[in-house]
Amino acid sequence: HLPLLERARGGSLLTGLGGDQLFELPQRTPRRMRPRDLASRALAGAPRRARAAVIARRSPITYPWLRAAARRAATRAMAAEAAATPRAPLGARMGFELGARYLRDARASLAVCAAAEDVLLAHPLCAPQLWSAVAHAAAARGGFASHERALQALFSGWLPDALAARTRKASFDAAFWHRHSRAFAAGWDGDGVPRALVDVDALREHWRSPSPACPSLTLMQAAWLAHDSPGSPRPSVRLTGANRR
Repeated sequence: HLPLLERARGGSLLTGLGGDQLFELPQRTPRRMRPRDLASRALAGAPRRARAAVIARRSPITYPWLRAAARRAATRAMAAEAAATPRAPLGARMGFELGARYLRDARASLAVCAAAEDVLLAHPLCAPQLWSAVAHAAAARGGFASHERALQALFSGWLPDALAARTRKASFDAAFWHRHSRAFAAGWDGDGVPRALVDVDALREHWRSPSPACPSLTLMQAAWLAHDSPGSPRPSVRLTGANRR
């Protein structure tokens, strides 16, 4: 967002933050029950601790740059949060997601960046009134069959059909992992990341892969900031202005 905020200096900027969650949550469940659907229903009614244990076993965090203890801790945290999410009613589940820490932190960090550029920043897709309206519309229909059907039901006549029917999704990974980041990673000395949690050699090897996973990029930012702080060696590549990624 930094290049966008720089271009909007003294003005305003709208983001799409929250859009994915807004239209993914009210998806309709299949009408024909399958064995795994019955298991999911049973899991939804289980105590929270039991749900967390099953979620942790089914979907462990496996990032290769994390040490074993860190992977276990991250898995427990992820599972606990997933188990705490209300299953019903839809409005409660969407309200829980809208108040999630990652969305709060995203808004807070973007607000700091916007203030530095004198930009009025707005996240219309995070508006509680919109989430409430979408939840109400979805509940009246038993959920939306797809993202496309949700857009058609809510914005028919307001959005072009071609836009509502679009199946491809934008990816912003390349903006975070361009030649500047690769140049920094090539000369990185391992400083700036929590070594008790992170295997530096494994992280360096992961960054050499063609498409590093997005969750590793906050570590890249932490490493760069450690080098860029007063009294620290300067990185070989300065990431400023429109090239700040």
